[in-house]
Amino acid sequence: MARHGITRFHDIRGDEGGICHQILPENGYVRPGAVVVGTDSHTTSHGALGAFAFGIGATEMASVWALGVALNVEVPRTIRVEVSGAFAPGVGPKDLILHLVGCSPPRAPTSGSSSSTARRCAPCHFGRLTLCNMSVEAAPPPGSCRATRRRCATCARSPA
Repeated sequence: MARHGITRFHDIRGDEGGICHQILPENGYVRPGAVVVGTDSHTTSHGALGAFAFGIGATEMASVWALGVALNVEVPRTIRVEVSGAFAPGVGPKDLILHLVGCSPPRAPTSGSSSSTARRCAPCHFGRLTLCNMSVEAAPPPGSCRATRRRCATCARSPA
């Protein structure tokens, strides 16, 4: 890795390893406003950090590696979902997203995105990750949460 100038490599078998949905948030690699692509449909998890994140196929990822850009990406329509208040005992972010998925129309061939403003109902990092991770199960795949001042401050302090 050093020979090629790669300074941040996370082997899934090493002490700093794991899957991308774990590695990127833990190391501050995702910034609010960034575009994140991955070869897993649940790349949408990174929307919790204020990024526009979505899964792509292996061939599309090869073009990202070779050219440094994601090709054939359309700006999607947006469905804004605002929630506020507190969850009842025993109810959490996963219940919310499962309910929203159940309310979604059948998956259409067109792409889209959903933007969740979940200030009070999912204040914690893991709640937002859950909402965005599972947003792919709804008709418009990418989900995102507004980047908070606290999240932006965390990103500013991270080494990435």
